[in-house]
Amino acid sequence: MSNSKPSKSSFLTLQELERQGKYVFHGSGKRLEQLEPRQAFTTVDDQSVEDGVPAIHASELVDYAIFMALIDVNFKSGCRASCSYDNEKLLFGANALCLSLITESTVGFVHVFHKSKFEHRIGIEWRCYSVIEPIAIVEVVLDDFKHQITIMPESSS
Repeated sequence: MSNSKPSKSSFLTLQELERQGKYVFHGSGKRLEQLEPRQAFTTVDDQSVEDGVPAIHASELVDYAIFMALIDVNFKSGCRASCSYDNEKLLFGANALCLSLITESTVGFVHVFHKSKFEHRIGIEWRCYSVIEPIAIVEVVLDDFKHQITIMPESSS
């Protein structure tokens, strides 16, 4: 994929790749020519805790990756965002600070990988434990994300 302005055809390409079921998608605020395992964190009782061992995280659902790409562009201290999968539906949340940083000019990147290079974790989540290069990198914008985002309460800490 090119460095040009995101287009509807790029988004349609991602949807077609998702339909094929052979790929997983990783969203990032940066265009990465190579990804390496990193420690993921999750929030439990308002505390940040390690989420498994270092890995490259991806999803078989492209909308999850688009959300993460857009959130990650301007992510800073105090931002909170979440995505869950319940009853075959993605549910997205972010706090007001995080949402205020996403604008019409926000551009993120969805990195596409062969699913066979990843291990299934749970639900729609996949992990890779070694350095890997994407087979494609697709720019995405806010217009590519069609889901409602629930506003999360601010942390009590």
